[in-house]
Amino acid sequence: MLLKLFLCLLGVGLCASQKEVNIESRIINGKDGNKCEFPWMAFIKNYGQNIGCGGFMIDNTHIMTAAHCVVVTNKTSKVSSAEPSANLYVYVGSSDLGKMTKFLVKTVTPHEMYNFITTENDIAILTLASPITFNDCTKPIPLVNATTKLLDEDCKVMGWGATTDSEKDAGPSTLKYATVFIHNEYKCQDLFRNKLPNLPSSIFCAKGRGGSDVCRGDSGGPLVCKKYTAKEYFVHGIVSSNLGCNSQTGFYMKVAFFIPWIQSKIAK
Repeated sequence: MLLKLFLCLLGVGLCASQKEVNIESRIINGKDGNKCEFPWMAFIKNYGQNIGCGGFMIDNTHIMTAAHCVVVTNKTSKVSSAEPSANLYVYVGSSDLGKMTKFLVKTVTPHEMYNFITTENDIAILTLASPITFNDCTKPIPLVNATTKLLDEDCKVMGWGATTDSEKDAGPSTLKYATVFIHNEYKCQDLFRNKLPNLPSSIFCAKGRGGSDVCRGDSGGPLVCKKYTAKEYFVHGIVSSNLGCNSQTGFYMKVAFFIPWIQSKIAK
């Protein structure tokens, strides 16, 4: 019975109908990003499962994304393992998919406690086989921490996912973005009860403005917000799951919660 209440994962996973699907997330009713407007963005192609996801650069050799984009899950045993690195490619350097630079992946590090049913700990780090050279269109984005104060009513999500709810929509070649605002904890808890009784402290939710939403292709991409004291964007969340396409509400991994884990992995 609980499976009927599970959210759709935006990369691969189970939908609310209990039906197994191959999902890629997408920005619905989004706007075109300007050239070099979001230089931290990465596109991840998983050839092992034939899916695409978003991601973002945190330094010149590490890309962050959602765990469900880069793991293979045995639906019977409920055990997940990392997708072989040879099946993954990372593309950076442009808002146009046709103009991006391809990088090989050296190692795949999903969170050890990732749960594909509840979507808890839906975070992963890819280590590249060679470093990225930064320029105006290719640069990392800083992460929030527990003390970062953000303007959380004007945040953005972005990706190359399809722009309609049709499975035949292959998605745009140009990066799209949408403006979102973050729900308070009580509202998010009410929404999360459709899935499980208690909202994990590692998850928050946000609602798209003007009918915009994340759906299948944008999984793993960042939710970014600006600080009160600066115009610079920081990563606050990672696109994980939602209540269904056009629901205008998505669930995100809270980056500040995972800072110790992130630091321990990139230090190796």
